Amino acid sequence: MRLRLVRPQPLAFLVKNLRSPVTYEQGLMKVLPFWLRGFGSEQVALYELTRANRGAYLPDFLQYRITLATNRNVWPILHDKLLFDAFMRGRLPLSPLLLALSDGRPLQLGGDYGLEAWFAEIAAGQPFVVKPLQGGGGSGLSFVRLREDGSVERNGRVCSWAELRDWVQGLAYHGVYRREQQHPVLAELYAPTTNTLRLHIFRSDAGTPEILGAALRVGVARSLPVDNFNQGALSIHVDPLTGVTGVGIARGPDGRPVRLERHPESGRALAGIAIPSWEAIRAALLGFHERLPAFDLVGWDVIVTEAGFVVIEGNHNPQLRTTLVHANLATSEAFRAFCQRRRLLSGAAGRGSTAGRRDRGRTPGPRGPRPARPLP
Repeated sequence: MRLRLVRPQPLAFLVKNLRSPVTYEQGLMKVLPFWLRGFGSEQVALYELTRANRGAYLPDFLQYRITLATNRNVWPILHDKLLFDAFMRGRLPLSPLLLALSDGRPLQLGGDYGLEAWFAEIAAGQPFVVKPLQGGGGSGLSFVRLREDGSVERNGRVCSWAELRDWVQGLAYHGVYRREQQHPVLAELYAPTTNTLRLHIFRSDAGTPEILGAALRVGVARSLPVDNFNQGALSIHVDPLTGVTGVGIARGPDGRPVRLERHPESGRALAGIAIPSWEAIRAALLGFHERLPAFDLVGWDVIVTEAGFVVIEGNHNPQLRTTLVHANLATSEAFRAFCQRRRLLSGAAGRGSTAGRRDRGRTPGPRGPRPARPLP
């Protein structure tokens, strides 16, 4: 098993940003100085970066340092959903992995559950999610359900049972999960997508786990069938202490944040919602990090149900955008210290600057920062 993004990639960084439409929406001369400090064009727009506040954000170009310096030795558990399911069972409430498919061949994970049992559940009306067992970002997901006429639908397209079987046989490394029914309070915001919580939790240098940020991701028409923020969905701030929602943010056409009070399609108010089971979610995840300190920075994805909640993923080297669009590093000295210890920040940011201070040194950007050193 290999990790992606384990070394500086200046050429890939340059090509990605030259191809980004946000570069030309913002203007090349505006974003270029930020490229030299490791910030991509999308970051410049989304965080509304300036010289004054850039020290309060983690540059995209240094993301590889997070890969190398966090979750040491346990990252494969977060990287591979088959391992994740095996390790987390009994430790956290899970949406269980029912069946793994390797080169189209089923791996029975317990009992007699195989392809025929899966197809029988589809025929009985149970919807499913099929997703790659490695990778993330909401890519590669397939939603399978029975239609009223008895045919099968996959990602909105009708297919026969024979076509479904042929499709399954072509899957390289995928897992089968029942599609969890979300709590009605969250379904009211936008029912076509399963709207999930993302919690970024780190273990501070004091040895205590803390929630860096929490957000409720809610789908919109353009993000269907997922609630992924990078694909256009909303990120709604959730107070880590109370579990009550605040402002909602989406990306505008120019990449800048658009603050919303109501969902653009359902019309529902976004702020003031008390997330059901919040105390149980908070206690379970903080308790996990307390018991297992090797997991020191994880992005957890959670579905809230009427019965409580289930964890669907834990992400190694998570993109922090759903948190940083609401609160930057200047709001958490503990996380800044966490980043400094692991050399995830450089230059002025690494020496403790916060929004509004003058930068006191050049932050290495795409020209080649030093590799991260091992944790002491």
